[in-house]
Amino acid sequence: MSFAFGKRKIFDDIKFQINVGEKVGIIGENGSGKTTFINLILGLLTPEKGEIVFNNQKDMKLINYDLSKIISYVPQNCFLINGTIRENIVFFEEFNEKKYFNILEKLELNSLFNKFDNFDKKKVHSTNLNLSGGELQKIGLARALYRNPSILILDESFNQIDKVAEENLLNQIFNYSKEMIIIYIFHKQKNNLFDKLYKVENNNINLFIK
Repeated sequence: MSFAFGKRKIFDDIKFQINVGEKVGIIGENGSGKTTFINLILGLLTPEKGEIVFNNQKDMKLINYDLSKIISYVPQNCFLINGTIRENIVFFEEFNEKKYFNILEKLELNSLFNKFDNFDKKKVHSTNLNLSGGELQKIGLARALYRNPSILILDESFNQIDKVAEENLLNQIFNYSKEMIIIYIFHKQKNNLFDKLYKVENNNINLFIK
């Protein structure tokens, strides 16, 4: 697969494969092409050469799927709708009490019941002054997991929590679904939590640690 912005080559005939259930880390310096790589997977950009296929079916390009149903993307900054915390997590999906409280427990969001009375029915708003950065990021992650995606993309999604909490949270996510592909984007090399670690540099994406 190749991609360029005008005459600026970003990726030059790269090849990669992510299997069902794999947990993949992607590292690279600012401007190396990590965001472009994710935007290609999300279908926001189209390769100028080659294609991205899903589920190993070469006759089915990823772009032909309803990407909103198979991919959940969690950015650094979670946006909130004006509504309850429950509404921000369920986010127009059908409410399933068992799944909802299981996710709260996995992400340790149920600790907020001690912080707020009637926590999950508490109103929040876009200025989110009543929640910490880490709590906001967990709400964004809970929203993503609630949709049961086939692919979960985490774009430096835990930069508001400390390293130990981040590793614990990653392990909880990795154990949440054995079949979900997880792609985690970050700047610096982390410990060996991942099945594969790729490094984006020099117009390529290379397997860094296997």
